[in-house]
Amino acid sequence: MLEYFWLYELLGLVSIEKVRELRSKPIGFRRTDVSLGLQHLAERSAPASQILESLVMKIRKISEKEAQNVVAYFVDFAQHLTAARGAMKPGAVYAIVVGESHIRGITVPAPKVLTLLFEASGFESLGSWHYMKFPRRSNSRTINIDYVCCFRNS
Repeated sequence: MLEYFWLYELLGLVSIEKVRELRSKPIGFRRTDVSLGLQHLAERSAPASQILESLVMKIRKISEKEAQNVVAYFVDFAQHLTAARGAMKPGAVYAIVVGESHIRGITVPAPKVLTLLFEASGFESLGSWHYMKFPRRSNSRTINIDYVCCFRNS
């Protein structure tokens, strides 16, 4: 939430309530129906949906809320990629730092799933590289290795 306070004036935020409202909009901060979300992802990238389906069902047995959040993250990201590709010039490069998450003992291979979504959205994968691990808050999900993934808008 700190970044919102850094950008408080630039974003035109006039109160703490507006900061909280804006904070609920980034990718991964909402929930979606698991089945509908997986169906939406299958329409975009069947391989990405197939990877996620069994993992999300395992998470769902333990926490419906967390399963909804995982699916919403990838659904939101797929929508983001449509907008990003439209805004980028052909040949432009998109780089992202992302790691595999461990949720309720289940490893979610976010770099692999996102790569499939990028490719299904018309990007060319330029590769991924390990990046330094940095400590996160104790209540955050565990990410052991971060990756820098690069894609070219084709």
